[in-house]
Amino acid sequence: MPEHSFMKAAALAGRRADLEGDTPPRFPARNVDLVKERISALFRRESIDRLVCAAACGADLVALDVAENMGIPALIVLPFSRATFRRVSVIDRPGNWGGLYDRLVDAAARRADLITLGLAEDDETAFTVGNARIISEARRAAEQRLAVAVWEGSSRGEGDATAELLTAGQQQGFQTASVSTL
Repeated sequence: MPEHSFMKAAALAGRRADLEGDTPPRFPARNVDLVKERISALFRRESIDRLVCAAACGADLVALDVAENMGIPALIVLPFSRATFRRVSVIDRPGNWGGLYDRLVDAAARRADLITLGLAEDDETAFTVGNARIISEARRAAEQRLAVAVWEGSSRGEGDATAELLTAGQQQGFQTASVSTL
């Protein structure tokens, strides 16, 4: 794909769906529809015409579903193989995330909009490397870029992939936005 094929790309990361009893709550299952509405409103307001993200349960899959419903092409970047990512980042949480993941990743693969980095499951840098690729792909895709964090609004500290993506986007000159999961 030639550079800057799109007007405005969103590089997105966010919270995975909470496990039952997670405290503090970061993305309660009851808020999925609310978050979907908020992401949709952000994409409209910002005129997003390309989404780049992973496909973990929670924020990523909700954003990919919204993009599909709005006709916004999405590029999915997975740090591991499809099967490994599905096991460790999708179906390990409550909810019917597996079917949505399969459908969206299959569609991305058919469009040649799926990048699998092939990192090892035990690679502690896998999500940081994935975020760097998400930022890089959004930079290549569009002249205008937005780094989006779909979260409760505060970092969990070192290793928080959502906060890392927001910081990396800022360092690369992206505009930033947050969508609350609460």
